[in-house]
Parts: sequence; structure tokens; C-alpha cells
Amino acid sequence: MDEVLAAVRGVQRRAMLIHIAGTGTLLLGLAAALLAVAVGADRLLALQIPLWGLAGVLAGLALAGTLAVALALRPRPVTAALLADHALGLDTRLSSALLLSGSADAMARAAILDAREHALSVDPRRVLPHKAQRFRKVLLYSTAALLLAFLTPRLDLLSLQEERDRIAEEERTVAAITERLTRSLERVETRARRLELAAAVPELRSLREAAERLSQPRPDRRAALSSLENLRDRIADRSRALEAKGRRPDGRLGSETADRLANALSRRDADSARRELESLKRKLEDEVLSPEERSELARSLEKLAKSLGADEAMGKALQELAASLEGDRGASFDEALALTRQELARLEQVFREQELLGEALREVARATRDLGSAALCPDCLRGDCAGGKPGGT
Repeated sequence: MDEVLAAVRGVQRRAMLIHIAGTGTLLLGLAAALLAVAVGADRLLALQIPLWGLAGVLAGLALAGTLAVALALRPRPVTAALLADHALGLDTRLSSALLLSGSADAMARAAILDAREHALSVDPRRVLPHKAQRFRKVLLYSTAALLLAFLTPRLDLLSLQEERDRIAEEERTVAAITERLTRSLERVETRARRLELAAAVPELRSLREAAERLSQPRPDRRAALSSLENLRDRIADRSRALEAKGRRPDGRLGSETADRLANALSRRDADSARRELESLKRKLEDEVLSPEERSELARSLEKLAKSLGADEAMGKALQELAASLEGDRGASFDEALALTRQELARLEQVFREQELLGEALREVARATRDLGSAALCPDCLRGDCAGGKPGGT
């Protein structure tokens, strides 16, 4: 019986090989045709299709489909035996032997013995002879089309590659400007920490973090840019408020000492203002000021205090200093001078804070100007551009 089973298995294997050859040729031809279409589209339209990945997927699908079809169409043992009986003129010897394999009847054993003898001469190639594949032309034409597609020059008929190049250049420009802006803001933030400007550090840090987010992918850049613009506007408002502190009034105040002190405050020069206060102290100690000069200086300091705002701490300190010069009200001169020095030290921190905020704002303005010079439209910068050309058109 082993001889019969061996002959049947040979016919089954032969049938599977034929199915694999036919189905594989067809599916590989179809895969090559699809790949040819993809290659042609990529060459003509610059679609940037991952061709090697697509080729791998199509080849895998063709192989899997071929094996699935071959296994599905693989003949059962009795069917294979009938094919051999029919092809070799064995009547039903092999198929009958399979059906009678479990029988103990003498006639059954004789039939099986006869089948065993004939099974030795069974050649699967004679049972299922090789035939020209019906789908060879499909594979041939598809392969030719694939070669032609690879030989097709790159034309970019829809200008897609040009658009991608433009977007890539914009991304590099945004990345370079963002990196420069981030480094500049980081240096300003470091100086603010070193000077212990506690109020400015969080704002500068938020501004730097918002600038860093500009380097995010285009879909996420809109929120980053909006956040940067909002922070810039808020810091600009605070910078203008800080700039107003220490601003001198128009015209002369009357006293040269008060004028020099006002000029120093307007220049944000705390050291010069401090030297003027020390000079004033020495003049009072040396009694070089006449009563009229003291009165004129007091009136000038009152005028300067009012110009700084009655609610400003520095203005109040100057009012106390002016009152002490008249000698009839308020704190003593030494106490008023100490208070003025204290407020001047605080105002010096305000000057430094306003200077650093102004520097940060200038860096943001420079980055915005450079982005504009690079012909980036606002929508492109935000990541909303739907294929516009440089300059926002």
C-alpha cells in the first residue's frame, strides 16, 4: 500500500507545482503591472511613492496568494488517484486500492496488490504533463511595462516636487531663525537670573519656550506662533510701563542738581543718579547751599517727584527729600536720603528689567522681520498654507 500512497502523493505535489506556477505567474504579472503604474506616476507626477516598500508588499501578497491558491486547489488523495488512473489507463486500480485499504476481503487484497504493482510505474509528469502557462504573456508585458516606467524621465508635471522643495526651504529657514531666536532669548534669560530679576525671569522663560515651539511641525506651529505673539504683546505693554518710570518732565526743573538727577533717571543711569545724591549730601554737609538755593532745589525735587507720579515709590521718596530740605516738615534729610537711595536701588532693578525685556522684544522683532524677508507668508509660518507660493500668493 505504501507504493500506492507514494504515487498518489507524487501526483498531489505535481498538481501543487502546476498551480503555483500558473497562479504565481498571474499574480506576479499583476503585481508588476501595479508597480509599473506606481513607478510611472512617481516619475511623471513626483508623488514620492515608497517604491521599494510597495514592491515588497506586492511581492509578499503575490507569494501569499499563490500559496493559498495552491493549497486550496491541492487534490485530495482519491482525486489524485483518479487522475492517475485516467491519465495512465489504469481503470480504477489506484483509486479502488485507496478505498479498499481497510478491507480484509481476499478480492480487496488482490486489487490492492495489483494496484501496488502498477503504482511503481506511475510518473506524475505523465499524469499531469507540463503545459505552456496561460499567463506568461501577462508577466512578460507587465515586466516590460515596469522597465519602461523606470526608464521614464522625471517630469514633475504637477509641480509637486517644486512645492515640496519650497516647503522644505521654508522649514529650514524657520528652523534657523527659531534656533537663533531661542539662543538669544536664552542669553537674556540667563542675564536676568544672574541679576536676580525675579519678575522678568518667568516672562523671558515663557517667551523662550514659545519661540522653541516654532520649530514644531507645521500643523502645530499655529498655536506656538499665537502664543509667542500674545507673550510679545503682553511683555511690550509691561516694558512700556517700565520705561515710563524715571522719565523726566519737559523743560528744566530750575535747579542744576535736580536737572542732572532727572537726566540720569531719564537715561536709566542709576550710578549717575546715585552720584548726584552723594554730591547733594556733601553740599549740605559743607553748607555751600544758600537758603534760596535750598528752596529752589526743594521746589525742583517736588516738580520731579510729581513728574514721576505721586503714587510711585520713587516720587514719594523725592517728595520726602524735598521736604527735608525745607526743614519744616517731613523726615530728616538723612532719613529721606536713605529712602531715596533705597528706591533708587529698586528703580535700578526696574531699569535693568526694562532693558532686558526690550532686548528680548528686539530679538523677536528681528526674527519676525527675517521671516518676512525670507518671503514666508503668514499662513505658511502658521502651518495653514494650502499650497501657496512664496510671498503668500
